[in-house]
Amino acid sequence: MKIRFSRAKNCCIGKFYKIKNLPACAVQADVLVDFSHPSALEGLLELCVKRCVPAVLATTGYSQEQLDRIGQAALQIPIFRTANLSLGVNVVMDL
Repeated sequence: MKIRFSRAKNCCIGKFYKIKNLPACAVQADVLVDFSHPSALEGLLELCVKRCVPAVLATTGYSQEQLDRIGQAALQIPIFRTANLSLGVNVVMDL
């Protein structure tokens, strides 16, 4: 997943990949963005830590054990975790 931002046009350009087999993934990425399911977390974190790739986790339903694992991984790589990336939802959550 390679993402480049054009400040002049304020848009995102680049390549986005849907990965079905993480262990076999050969894509070089600048960041991993996950909107999938809590059951995918372990493989995602393993891949990100192994390759030193930052992660954006936008999935709900993590167990306390999974949240602890995210915390451990965050000591090694940058991680941004949110329940929802929708601007409107995040604004309402701050009210």
